[in-house]
Amino acid sequence: MSIHEQIEEERRCSLPKAEEVKAFRQYARGRHPSTLTTGQQRILRGLLGNLFCDNVCKRILQELRNRLRLVRFDLSTDGQGERSIGTYLESVWVKNGLAAKSAAVHWAMFRDGNTAIALNWSKDRVVITRERWWNGKTGMFVSYDDDDRVNYAVKEWTTREGLRRTVYYPDKIERYIQDNTTANNDGWRMYKLPSDPQGDGPIEWKDRRGQPLGVPVVHFANIQVPNDGDGDDGTEEPDPHYGMSELDGGMLGLQDEVNDIHRDLSGAARFAGFPMMKGTGIKEERDENGNLKNPLIVEPGAFFTDENPQADFDVIQPGSLAELERILGIKLQAMTRAAAVPLHLIAGDWPSGEALLRAEMPLIDKVETVGASVGPSWASVAHKAVQMSNAFGQTSFDEEAMITAEFAPVARRDPLTLAGVAERLAKFVGQRETLRILNYSPKDIQRIIDDLKENPPQGSQTREGGNL
Repeated sequence: MSIHEQIEEERRCSLPKAEEVKAFRQYARGRHPSTLTTGQQRILRGLLGNLFCDNVCKRILQELRNRLRLVRFDLSTDGQGERSIGTYLESVWVKNGLAAKSAAVHWAMFRDGNTAIALNWSKDRVVITRERWWNGKTGMFVSYDDDDRVNYAVKEWTTREGLRRTVYYPDKIERYIQDNTTANNDGWRMYKLPSDPQGDGPIEWKDRRGQPLGVPVVHFANIQVPNDGDGDDGTEEPDPHYGMSELDGGMLGLQDEVNDIHRDLSGAARFAGFPMMKGTGIKEERDENGNLKNPLIVEPGAFFTDENPQADFDVIQPGSLAELERILGIKLQAMTRAAAVPLHLIAGDWPSGEALLRAEMPLIDKVETVGASVGPSWASVAHKAVQMSNAFGQTSFDEEAMITAEFAPVARRDPLTLAGVAERLAKFVGQRETLRILNYSPKDIQRIIDDLKENPPQGSQTREGGNL
């Protein structure tokens, strides 16, 4: 089996419904299919010229993305040399805009179930790019071996010249362009970029010792629970290495119902949301063409009369929209239950105090679980950046240094609440732990402790481990 046959087979078996990603992306962008019947379209004429949706799917993705926020890389040990690993990773963070890029990565991961980051060395630095996941036609795919290690990654995309495919191995990179006139390689012809080392064969991807650098692609999967199928190993069985979209499992159907109820509310408001006139015994005068001479026009301040003494005018009182509003609330609750996002973050009816804390606990637990699985992926990005700097930037960083990804607290406590917690715990823990509770980074903690040593507050202990 050629590599191209292997890629096609593995993608088909691992992601049997990869094309569903397209629907998730459309719903996240607010491109929802219409649920209107012909009769409803007639009722709502004048309102159908623009896109319409109450995009709860987008709001759910936003809240999950907002709560999972990468803030920095930490090291258990820091290598010595011209520059420390910590300083180098700070430059990688700033030059690649990782604060914003990580938010986009988390959004794509929650939306698609999977996403990826690719690393490249350009001129004098590591370049980190977000890659769109495989949707059945284009995108990035990561393959795993039987030991849960990355076997290879493949990116496929369309250009004016045709379909292109890049395969990333631990020790080499191969670029292909589709060429059906080529007898070999299943219609794929190898090519190189002007910036690539010239010569026949693939691009070597090794460090200065001649050792493989590893696949320069990192997979991010939304794995909160194992993505297991029914266990029959059929053609529709997903691979548990890959995550599941937050919009999968019925969320799109609920979104359609929410949009439909909004249309029902608009239609009901037009028909039964305001008083309607009725009349009996009214004489209609028409001209020779059959048109009404004096049609009744319902408007504020209008007054109606008729020559028939039996004529009578009355008002039909408006109907209630409360039942439709109740049904809309039920649908919103179903969506928030499925996403573990509390209703007040969608509808805006905020509780307070203990009720707020209890309402957000499922969301906090969920995002912390996601962070535990996503953290190693970000640490891998940082580790690969260190390896590439050593290979191409002539640095000598310790590649065995343990790098961890740190996230902002999921529970959003205000500064006064945090200060109260820190104050109560300060007599049991040292300065460093107190500052950690206040969410300071290790660098800021050391700076504050040094400042306290130089300028101790009056009446307080300044030794490390004492009170602030």
